Amino acid sequence: MTTEILNGLGKRKKVFPPVGSCIYCGEREGTLGEEHIIPFGLGGNLILPKASCPKCSDITGRQVEGEVLNAHWGTYSSPRLRLNLPTRKPKKRPEQRTIKITDANGETRTVTVKASEAPLAFLGFTTEHARPGVLRGAEPSDRFTGSIWLKYDTDDVHKLAKPGENFDGVGRFSPLTYGRMICKIAHSLAVAEYGLDSFAPYLPDLILGKSNHLMQYVSAQASPEPDNHGLHNLHIGWLEKATPAYLVAYVRLFCSFGTPDYMVVVGRRRPDPAGPA
Repeated sequence: MTTEILNGLGKRKKVFPPVGSCIYCGEREGTLGEEHIIPFGLGGNLILPKASCPKCSDITGRQVEGEVLNAHWGTYSSPRLRLNLPTRKPKKRPEQRTIKITDANGETRTVTVKASEAPLAFLGFTTEHARPGVLRGAEPSDRFTGSIWLKYDTDDVHKLAKPGENFDGVGRFSPLTYGRMICKIAHSLAVAEYGLDSFAPYLPDLILGKSNHLMQYVSAQASPEPDNHGLHNLHIGWLEKATPAYLVAYVRLFCSFGTPDYMVVVGRRRPDPAGPA
């Protein structure tokens, strides 16, 4: 499996050649917008021009990235605020966060803190199987077979909560919505690195909300060690053991904080139309 490695925040912006069609639905007419492979709101600096039609852009922006990145309640609201990651709406960025704390007796109280001082927390998921269903010969299913993964800075929490108390306020989390964003990153990376014509894609229906077969194409395992080579890390290449080969991406967001590594089967290699030489 050959590999390309691309890092996130702190690296110079890379702009790939324009695609000229929507990478999700194939539309070629009208205005085509650019795609950030890693979302702009996470410091993404890998740009794919002329790659998304307005309809698909609205779905991926509002239903997927918007749910994960919302600075008030999104899955990644905590790290976005604490790490001061980019925003296109700086005036709407919250200045405070409300944290709900529950003690051992079930009594609750709320604490309001500066957004920049809210507990640094990362949400994600791990899966029952180490490889996606398509690589195991499994039947597609809507069922999520995994566990919610949470990591937070204990020093931050201890400033607000006593031992034995639980806190809430790090962000909403849906495995399916979060998984759709991981698939969006993997699919756009595959187009950028290999081109639309090189593979038959598996992910557009899942990304656009037309399918819920997340476990068929995505698996995730907890990584024992942080990766300090960048804020985010992406790998992609061909899994040559199968015929035709699978195109597989690995996505690890906030890798320097010890987050899970997501394996995504993007598609299968298209046969060469010219045939053997």
